[in-house]
Amino acid sequence: MNNDFRLPENCHDFDKITAKKHDLAEYIGKSYPKIKNHYSAYLNHKDLRAYFHQVYNYRCSYCGTSISILNIHDLELDHFLCKKIGKEDKALQLQLNQTKNLVLSCRMCNRNKSNLLIPEEYRKILHPDHDHIKSIFVRDNYFRIQISSRYRTNPFIIQFYKKLKLGHYIHQLDFLITEIDSLADSSVISPTIRGLLAQTANQLRQKRNLINY
Repeated sequence: MNNDFRLPENCHDFDKITAKKHDLAEYIGKSYPKIKNHYSAYLNHKDLRAYFHQVYNYRCSYCGTSISILNIHDLELDHFLCKKIGKEDKALQLQLNQTKNLVLSCRMCNRNKSNLLIPEEYRKILHPDHDHIKSIFVRDNYFRIQISSRYRTNPFIIQFYKKLKLGHYIHQLDFLITEIDSLADSSVISPTIRGLLAQTANQLRQKRNLINY
């Protein structure tokens, strides 16, 4: 299994995200020099928003669900450090709407996370653009997102996990659908098996759409 709990086997959708976001921020600075609030730029400029989506390969940076399952309108821009924190830390106010602090999130993760205040000592390790988050959360043999043994008793990691509902059944189901899709696309699968896998994935998608989260 991929060592990134958000991605299926041999998937590299989150490679070089920080470098890509740096390039995007520079592009905004050169092409739209009057824009200081990147968050507003993404909301108001369809081309910039599409570029931001492409950086994350149209995949939620928290749970890994992609538009192979979601509608693109279910992908939202999340302030990793929420806007509320700016009221308590003036030095951060100007940074909160910059590309570096924005991440792509599915609607479920974004709404659940809401205004969660992330303590300073957790800001780097929980930021989904950085590799450390891959050592905090893992997939078990049943595709459920779990807290790794190292952080299993950490109070804030537990709070973050529960707040975003990363252990929700829907994330397990999404990952299973993604794995089935990936297997169905394999060149070693016969047309008959491919058809059965596609049928199974479609049935699981229908089941997913009935889940209330």
